[in-house]
Amino acid sequence: MERPKSIARYQAALALYRGGFLEGSYCDWAIPKREELEIRSLQATTRLARLLAQSGALGQAMELLRSAVALDPFREESHYGLIHYAALMGDRAVALSRYQSYVKLLKDELGAGPSAVFLDLADRIARGQSVPSL
Repeated sequence: MERPKSIARYQAALALYRGGFLEGSYCDWAIPKREELEIRSLQATTRLARLLAQSGALGQAMELLRSAVALDPFREESHYGLIHYAALMGDRAVALSRYQSYVKLLKDELGAGPSAVFLDLADRIARGQSVPSL
């Protein structure tokens, strides 16, 4: 599928998502569906961000990923994209600051650290090396 058509389709799909399914309802049967739709929305957002970044629209891609981080602050894929795209834009300071914030969040809230792939990206950025291409 052509990238512009894929972008348009993801944008249309995400425009249909209006937030949590039966948000505010405490019916046990609604919770799994709400979580499934939220995950699908986050996956679509990440895919759209990647397509936009590959098309050269890094700023738009980062905007989408910031909204994904606001929805799920622990989702590594969203943070990775934000840091990766900031580095590709040449903004190492923003990339490293975002990385440090994410590492602190993981440590403080989960007692965990980032994945090896994430650590490699941060190391490359800190050393001024090129980051993986899109």
